[in-house]
Amino acid sequence: MTKIAAVLVGTSEERFRQHTANPARLELARQIAEFTSSAADVVLLPAGFLAVETEAEVAPTAKTLAEIFGTQVLLAGIDEEDHDADRAKGQRSEKTGAPSGNADGYHYWAFASQVGRVIGGPWWQRSAYSGEAVSDPSPRCVSVQDTKIGILICGELYNRALADSLAEACPDLVVDLAHISMKRFTKSLHRVAETTGRPVFHTQHVALNSRGAAKWMATSREATSDHGVDWASHETPWTPVELWAEVKIWNV
Repeated sequence: MTKIAAVLVGTSEERFRQHTANPARLELARQIAEFTSSAADVVLLPAGFLAVETEAEVAPTAKTLAEIFGTQVLLAGIDEEDHDADRAKGQRSEKTGAPSGNADGYHYWAFASQVGRVIGGPWWQRSAYSGEAVSDPSPRCVSVQDTKIGILICGELYNRALADSLAEACPDLVVDLAHISMKRFTKSLHRVAETTGRPVFHTQHVALNSRGAAKWMATSREATSDHGVDWASHETPWTPVELWAEVKIWNV
């Protein structure tokens, strides 16, 4: 049995993609890791949990976050700040002049780590919209104990080719590391669960009045979501923005 910790992260101003917030977010990560170290085998943090100024900082930033979670498997996201999905694709970095993406890449990454070492990725977010062409729809999977996990990054959830490739890879479960907008993802969460025949775990940044970790399961056209919190951090010392997290544990 594998225990999954799905983490929702919120701030009073939805603040992410700001590298100046990384120290506070790393402190929050330490609080989360203290709880999950004895409660879960795998921790899911949202896309863009940390931010970088340039692509060159992605790998060392991933390692810093990975070290906090020790022997646990961590699936988490890092964004390059000052870019949004509408203008990020295929652009060159204004700071370095070097390519910040590729034909299939946005300025958003996810990675898998264990014992302070990256064991998968960093991977580009390849797609953000329904019907968007992806030249390489190969599935991303990592294995934890006897559990095979398929990984999607935010808007990749909309891409049928990526869902189909995961179905062919036959994972035991699928995770979507998202930025925001739980309501917008609902139909796609159902569809990916139906396509793969596996539970889909979703985690994201949320507003203070929109809480609840989610797992979507599907048989035929039926789907359900489970809500609840096993651990929460709502009182934090950081100003001017309150930063908090909620953790939900599931057994797989």
